[in-house]
Amino acid sequence: MKRSLTLSTATLLFAGVIFIWQSPPTDFLSSNSKPLAELGGSDSFMHGVDTVLYSTDGSVKAEIRAAESNFFRDQQTAKISFVEVNSRNSEGKWMTLTSSTGLYDEQLSELELLGSVEVVLHYNEHPTTLRGEQFNYQLLGQKLTSEQPLVVKSQQGELSGEGLEAHLDKQLLIIDGRVRGRHQP
Repeated sequence: MKRSLTLSTATLLFAGVIFIWQSPPTDFLSSNSKPLAELGGSDSFMHGVDTVLYSTDGSVKAEIRAAESNFFRDQQTAKISFVEVNSRNSEGKWMTLTSSTGLYDEQLSELELLGSVEVVLHYNEHPTTLRGEQFNYQLLGQKLTSEQPLVVKSQQGELSGEGLEAHLDKQLLIIDGRVRGRHQP
């Protein structure tokens, strides 16, 4: 019994070596192969990426989740898709940013969110929501900017404009260009 099991295992290993030997080694390295095609010119490709940034006191400053990530070493950026960012300001109040795609610059700790971006500020019991097609978020500086049309909704009303500069640590939103809407303080 033991001898037939050893013989069967040896036969399978030998067949596996022959099969691998028969395969040209460059097949899996061609640009048409699925793993390399997913890279899209990037240095690496990952699914289900979670990144956590910590404050100097060891608490969580931000969590970045992406369904997919392509890292470009020469640019020190990562192209991410289906993005969700949970970040907290210096007072510990949370905000959530979601978008279909984005670019993360590791050196600057800056995130550019693109395509159906939604930012929810959880600063009081009634959240404030910002929507637009493009936002830049400086994670360490807690600054959010946009040079695209956007809408701000809260319990106090709704405003729209052509740009935004938000200092999140100060809870200050500056809306630029053709500001319209109603807001009750």
